[in-house]
Amino acid sequence: MPKVKALRPHKTSLRTQLAISAGLSHDYNPRNLEEGYYLAYHTVLTELFDAQLRDQIFTRSRTTISVSSAELERLRLAHLYASHVPAPEQEEPAQPDGKQLTRTEQLMKNREKTLKASEQKAKQELTILLAKGQEAYDKLVKVRHDAEDPKDALENTSFTSQGTVADGGSLNIVPDFTGYHLVALKELKPTNKDRLYAWKVRNKLRIIHECSPFFLENKTSPTRHKPNYIVQRNIWDQDLEDLLTEAAEDLMFYCCVYLAKDLSAKSVVVMVASGFHWRWVQFSRDEIPEMEFDVSVEELRKRNPAWKVKAVFDAAVRKLANAKIFVLGTEASDRELTAMRDATISIVNNHKKGSGRPGY
Repeated sequence: MPKVKALRPHKTSLRTQLAISAGLSHDYNPRNLEEGYYLAYHTVLTELFDAQLRDQIFTRSRTTISVSSAELERLRLAHLYASHVPAPEQEEPAQPDGKQLTRTEQLMKNREKTLKASEQKAKQELTILLAKGQEAYDKLVKVRHDAEDPKDALENTSFTSQGTVADGGSLNIVPDFTGYHLVALKELKPTNKDRLYAWKVRNKLRIIHECSPFFLENKTSPTRHKPNYIVQRNIWDQDLEDLLTEAAEDLMFYCCVYLAKDLSAKSVVVMVASGFHWRWVQFSRDEIPEMEFDVSVEELRKRNPAWKVKAVFDAAVRKLANAKIFVLGTEASDRELTAMRDATISIVNNHKKGSGRPGY
């Protein structure tokens, strides 16, 4: 990945201008739908991330990020373990010589010992469960890796291989846009003829790293016309803030799930938009709220999570709400998009890769 200072400032292209015009066109987007603004954002993000980059950050629109049932079980057990591990034991205060405990004090002491023993037993049982969850997760990773390099070349090129078996217990999230970074290595020609075909169709490359350092959630633009009146500017401004806040709340869920999946990610860049009005911030891992994974996958799929610390969620949404709003296609927007791109690339450059060798 190139250094940030080596990249040129972003400038809105004619293609982006055309896409913005289409989004505002009554003929192209007569119902003011959210999807009507996708073309412009896909165009600008593709130009922003792909230009001048050797390691590509791909712009993915409405692409699923899947958390498997094995990963969810690992998270559930980790949550269960953390919530039941007893506090560090403290030494009992020494009793003065010759002091006799009353019957009540002795009963309380015995009860505390019993509780500590049961807590210790629960801790041991949960440790075993956590290890089983990690074992299941490790098996999942191994299956994924093996699916990339099976003995049968036909299986390698099939969409029904063991790596793509349906997982009914998985959690799938679908952000509007994702910045998706890939790193690959060139592979030497295999000596095993069964692997030769797979090697060729993969263009002699093997993916060794993937991450998603960027997310965008887009909402429709506030309407300027109600059925019987024209919306006043102050009401329109409030509608804009409400839509941007809704986008920010959706992003908290996406970022929380992604960071739980990618344990090596330390930060993420997020962008929220309403029509062509947008804002962005960079969050560290500690700023993204954690949710309770100790619920059914059906509850998780409702995208109405129970946050471990609601104050962290509120602070994250507030941080986005305090960011400045820009209008896509303007010079000020171009300058801010450049800053956002540089922040995203810095995350990629500092992210743990799958290999120490140079990638493509």
